Amino acid sequence: MQLDETTTLELSRADRALGRLAGSGRLIKNPVLLADLYIRREALSSTRIEGTQATLDDLYEAESGGSIGEDVQEVINYVNALQLGLELITSGAQISVEMIKALHVTLMVGVRGEDKQPGVIRDRPNWIGSNDPATARFGPPPHNELAALLEDWERFICETPPLPPLVACALLHYQFETLHPFLDGNGRLGRLLIILFLVQEGHLPVALLYLSTYFEQHKQEYYTALQSVRERGAADMWLQYFLGAVTIQANDAVLRSERLIDLGEKYRRQLAGSRGRAHELIDALLAAPFITTQAVVKRLNISTTGAGNMLRQLEAEGILRPTRRIPGRSYRWVAHEVMDVLRSDRADGG
Repeated sequence: MQLDETTTLELSRADRALGRLAGSGRLIKNPVLLADLYIRREALSSTRIEGTQATLDDLYEAESGGSIGEDVQEVINYVNALQLGLELITSGAQISVEMIKALHVTLMVGVRGEDKQPGVIRDRPNWIGSNDPATARFGPPPHNELAALLEDWERFICETPPLPPLVACALLHYQFETLHPFLDGNGRLGRLLIILFLVQEGHLPVALLYLSTYFEQHKQEYYTALQSVRERGAADMWLQYFLGAVTIQANDAVLRSERLIDLGEKYRRQLAGSRGRAHELIDALLAAPFITTQAVVKRLNISTTGAGNMLRQLEAEGILRPTRRIPGRSYRWVAHEVMDVLRSDRADGG
């Protein structure tokens, strides 16, 4: 595949940015902690593209014992599906049709689209943008052609085409979205596969990239770039969009990681002269900024009183703030500075 000059330049920038992110991931003391944060950021943005309204606060409150609405459940499903895919790849599996069926079941259980045959390749036509073929933005291939087309798609992945990895990744996503093999959930699953492919091919040590944030912020351009390949064969337009997203989001992830690591070090310095085990919660707060008394009891195997004292100590240090009370139980507490880093649109805080 011949790339034009502009695409080649974008590829060079994206490769450097992704390499920097991969390098920072290997240098971070515990990159899995940051990956857990970034997976949730990716999940929120990817599901919002499909119309959910859940926020990061909603997600963490739900995970720390709060109520779980339907939108939050969609986000949790995305997190679970991505983590399942990463576990399968770590165990030696490769992305395949069988894998995407398993991921699709996890993605769709208990949410909108659950009645649309989770894990089953569609057996009828599907239209994008409208249920009416006359007004639909795009009509994916007929269902009776999907078996052969998915076999080609799987072969493309398994045979590792002689293409730059990011170009192969962009084409993998485009091909999946164009096939639209399921009756629902194709957008979320296709975006999830981007991270899985980069981890599978060794271009990311852990899941530190969250492209869906860029896709959400530039949603119309995302759809237009994909459609340009289908209608005009304008692959370079899609590749330039995709590679630009990689550059911006990889650089953002590096800067955001640095801010979170700096926060962790700041908290350790604050607690260095104090007695007790409060310092043992720092990594936990970086990975999950909402915490409860019972979570501390379970994590450190201490009494409820001891956990409460520890949380009040962290509040006195300005590390935690109490948030709303869980009915019949205790307060949830939030590491507000960690949340500020995660909520900000830009890693530099702008």
